[in-house]
Amino acid sequence: NDVTYLEAARKMAERMMREGGATPAQRIAYGFELATARQPDRRESEILQSSFNYYRDAFQSDTKAASKYLAQGEAPRDASLDERELAAYATLANMLLNLDATVTKE
Repeated sequence: NDVTYLEAARKMAERMMREGGATPAQRIAYGFELATARQPDRRESEILQSSFNYYRDAFQSDTKAASKYLAQGEAPRDASLDERELAAYATLANMLLNLDATVTKE
């Protein structure tokens, strides 16, 4: 994806963290609904949660990668949000924005 798309995913992730609730499950469901206009089913939720856990663990162990990923684009990131957690949500948001259900709404 190009820089603009990654920046859009980062901004979506910031919304997921600020507006989506207190737990990863709530935030993931919120992001899914933002992208697809519906709630994820059980299987979709499980896959998304598993993906988020993978990204979160990867960025927890590689802070430099998180910083580099979040530096994409011109808009500044929300510095009040944990950098590694935001990078994980941004990666997941990028995934959500690339879903066929997001692109075609079918």
